[in-house]
Amino acid sequence: MEHQPRFGPGFVEEHRRRFGTRPRSARQLTYDIAVEDEYAPWRAWLGEQLDLLAATEAAEFERELWLDESHWPCIFELATGAALRAVGFTVVYESKHGALTPDWTVLDADWKPAMFVEVHTDQPARQTFGQIRGGTTSTS
Repeated sequence: MEHQPRFGPGFVEEHRRRFGTRPRSARQLTYDIAVEDEYAPWRAWLGEQLDLLAATEAAEFERELWLDESHWPCIFELATGAALRAVGFTVVYESKHGALTPDWTVLDADWKPAMFVEVHTDQPARQTFGQIRGGTTSTS
């Protein structure tokens, strides 16, 4: 069986079916990225990055990826892993090290931890996303 892209036509069709009938102000802010043709390369890249993770980690990412509150932190974590791999590092996502669970563990030639990488993303308060969707700017 041929591999179907994680965020390919089936995903786009299902996302449109589930969320496309909502008024624009009631949709997730990520809706356009999830369905518009101009973002197909983004979706392909995201799928490729998730395919590099263990199935349980990829499933967790996929649940969080299209939520406004976690979309950009997910992308930044995936981009960090891609950048580390691009310069030749071997990386593992969210590997436990005692009480620590860094986003990425860079492994040395003996597959031992060489460094930990934690991705930090500043985000607005949670209610801000609802205000943006609803088109309001008031904080009261």
